Amino acid sequence: MSVIRNAAVCVTIGLTGLRLLCTGNLLADEKQAPPQETATETPQKPLITVSKETTYVSGPLRKDGTVDYVAALNARASRGVTVANNAAVLLYQAVGPRDIVPELRADYFKRLGIAPLPVQGNYFVTLNQVVQRAVVGKDVTEKQFAEIDPLLRRRVFTAQEKVWEQQAEAQERPWTPREFPLLAEWLLVNQEPLKLVQQACQRPRYYAPLVSSDKEPFPMFSVLLPGLSQYRDLTRALSIRITMNLAEGKFDEVIADSMTCHRLGRLLGQGPFLIDSLVGIAIESMACQADVIAAHHGKLTPETIKAWRQQLQGLATFPAVIDRIDIGERFSYLDATFSLVRFGPSSLNAIEDGGEEIDKGSFKEIFSKAMFNTMTDWDDVLRRGNRWYDELTIAGRKPTFQQRKKAFAEIERKLDELQNTNTDPKKLLASLFTRGKGPGTILSSLISDILAALLLPAVDRAILAGDRQVMKNRLVDVSLGLAAYRQETRQYPVQLEQLVPKYLAKIPDDLFVGKPIRYRRKARGYLLYSVGPNQKDDGGQQNETELDDVGFELPMPGSAQK
Repeated sequence: MSVIRNAAVCVTIGLTGLRLLCTGNLLADEKQAPPQETATETPQKPLITVSKETTYVSGPLRKDGTVDYVAALNARASRGVTVANNAAVLLYQAVGPRDIVPELRADYFKRLGIAPLPVQGNYFVTLNQVVQRAVVGKDVTEKQFAEIDPLLRRRVFTAQEKVWEQQAEAQERPWTPREFPLLAEWLLVNQEPLKLVQQACQRPRYYAPLVSSDKEPFPMFSVLLPGLSQYRDLTRALSIRITMNLAEGKFDEVIADSMTCHRLGRLLGQGPFLIDSLVGIAIESMACQADVIAAHHGKLTPETIKAWRQQLQGLATFPAVIDRIDIGERFSYLDATFSLVRFGPSSLNAIEDGGEEIDKGSFKEIFSKAMFNTMTDWDDVLRRGNRWYDELTIAGRKPTFQQRKKAFAEIERKLDELQNTNTDPKKLLASLFTRGKGPGTILSSLISDILAALLLPAVDRAILAGDRQVMKNRLVDVSLGLAAYRQETRQYPVQLEQLVPKYLAKIPDDLFVGKPIRYRRKARGYLLYSVGPNQKDDGGQQNETELDDVGFELPMPGSAQK
């Protein structure tokens, strides 16, 4: 969705226009108003009212009376969570504390309910670290690596690039340790961390505490989100262990790692933010690819495949992406509004640029902030923001893809209209005179428009990513049915209908068009796909822009057949 550039400039134009407007009104009032007695001084009204319509939640409150949204999210996410049922406890024991800022580690692990983890331990080792050790001959720190001979460093980078190519190939077909020895070593040194990951993914909850420094001007933007990148690395390791065990005929281990990957993705989807959902979806996507490769290349019996399908069907559903928007992303908008109250209009550009340093003490900033707060109806800014998120939530919860697509297109149209108005000085000044009667209403509508364009996430794309993953899971179920059919008949069926009712109860619909999924048998495999979000049959091609079919082709195009 759209983003407004130079947000503080837009507000400055708005303030200038309002000064002109208000000056005109005051001059008119001076000519008409009779002399009045001095008004009795009344208590100053708080800039923000705590209520469902404005702050959405009533607490907990900071010392200045504003809602502490980081604490509010922690309270929501931790309900019913214990050390015994929280997957994050074991996941951190697998990856270690390195992604957590040192000065915040004590507080982080206290919230997690465990003692702080030591810096050194038998933690997950990255593929790059394994390669570096193999080339250099020993483990070295980042500082030591930067000081070694440049030619040796170049050898390390070249070796890492080669091994990453091998890792990509290993995700596409069965392989042996003799083919890719460094990949096999990577899996070997990570046996214990990966065992912890399997144990973690047997747990039903995932709560990673949100911790933010009190010194940060934007608490919700600066919360720690450690582990997410490492969890993707964990999944890559599990996915190539699946294909290695596939070559060795260890089918129980293949299925166990498959289930671990699916569970990990769905656990991460319990996180409060959109990024949690997107990482979880990416992990499940890797799991789906490993599943169809295992189904195609492995000689699993129909009974084993049936049991595997039942395990997959018994998984908890992926947490709704729109719930992350409704709460986590909504709270980010509301908290950003509090930051504007505290720091003035210059903080808009800081939000836009990812939290750059704010000049809090200059006379210009102090004066600008005072005028900003005097002329803005902050309750109206909050109410308008909540209406945006209400509209997004309604759109995201519509039952069909077609209905969601139409609703999000309308929201996109409104945001584009805001951008066109608020980035054109002439249109912006002209619009100030049609937004409302009072200066507070006028400026609050302008600020809420800018915040909406800056902070409303690309919800349509996120929801679409969730839809694509739902479709992939449907296709995985069909691919397992195809594998069972081939094990009994020594060939894939000509038509999917041949799988019903023995291998599948029914052929699933393509959620993007409400019609049967596409299938084509090939000489050594098959092509199985959905027409994707553009609702056009692109023949299974999927570069996710113009050609956006969702599916699997086996053997994978370009993969070495061994």
